[in-house]
Amino acid sequence: MKFFVEVAAPADKGAAIDAAGGPGPIVGEIMQRFHPEAFYGSADARTLRFVTELPTALEVSILMELCSDRLYAYPVLRPVIPIAEMQEFVTKVHAAVPHTESAAAH
Repeated sequence: MKFFVEVAAPADKGAAIDAAGGPGPIVGEIMQRFHPEAFYGSADARTLRFVTELPTALEVSILMELCSDRLYAYPVLRPVIPIAEMQEFVTKVHAAVPHTESAAAH
């Protein structure tokens, strides 16, 4: 499954990362292990954001362990769907969960 991942290091850990030369090692480790299709750092906080495939619970757990150990923070994972696939996805969801008349009126 594809996820949008966001992880923010607390200020004290971010300062320690900066003092050690910056986030290059953790970024490299994430790039090598998870091969994100997009990767951004935030200009206003010590936050990393990326999109990657995490096909198993083990991969999710490895990412959590990596972030908690290296950044002292747990990642927030949001499942995402490419916009080109969204209509087909919504159609399948609606077929699986038919709306009642009262729900459709809201």
